[in-house]
Amino acid sequence: ILISAVILSAGVLFLFFGGTWEGVRFGLEIIGAAWIIQMVYSSIVDRQEEHRKSQEAKEISDKYFKN
Repeated sequence: ILISAVILSAGVLFLFFGGTWEGVRFGLEIIGAAWIIQMVYSSIVDRQEEHRKSQEAKEISDKYFKN
């Protein structure tokens, strides 16, 4: 299944990006750049969510356990 998926995806890239191997290379570069941007974005969103939860927990602990 893996080998057939690789062949199918290479064929689709070959046909979609101009029918040349340079087009396939260009398509893979575009897909790679989109993957990197998506990874960075999800990392930033996760860090913001952790920071927000930390701030909320600090506010709650200060509200109930402040001397």
